[in-house]
Amino acid sequence: MGGREAQGAAEQRGALAAWRLVALSTVSGFAWDVRQLRFFHAGREISGALTASGDAGDGFEVGNSTTDDASVWGGRPDGSHRFHVTLTAESGDLPIDHVVLDQSDQHWARSVVLERRDEEGEWHTTHHFDDLRRGKNDLFLDGRPNTPLDAPSAPSAPSAP
Repeated sequence: MGGREAQGAAEQRGALAAWRLVALSTVSGFAWDVRQLRFFHAGREISGALTASGDAGDGFEVGNSTTDDASVWGGRPDGSHRFHVTLTAESGDLPIDHVVLDQSDQHWARSVVLERRDEEGEWHTTHHFDDLRRGKNDLFLDGRPNTPLDAPSAPSAPSAP
């Protein structure tokens, strides 16, 4: 089956490819401020349509998470008390191998899960990321440690005389 045929068959069955980053709770309990959220595959940023569980109103939309300025997505939970951002393919597949998540200093999540939507529209958890910190976190899907990008380096031991 060729690319267009496979794409058409997937669209006939239902949902386009999508990924969803979910925080079940945040340190403040009511908000998740995301300065930047980027999805990558093979070193290239992946684009698509972004949607979210909710926001704090005008000026805090999910699109702010893709800008390089000081704006944020002022995330609010959905009816199930989950915060999430969904990246949906414009067409075809949506491969990713890591996510960059930059969280604010006040409203941030200590852990998130990554979910993938199947062709029938059902969501399945693919990865759990724990020990996140405020600021930038690099989340790798290939098993590498998920250390924050701005983590301080360990102090070097004094050299022996």
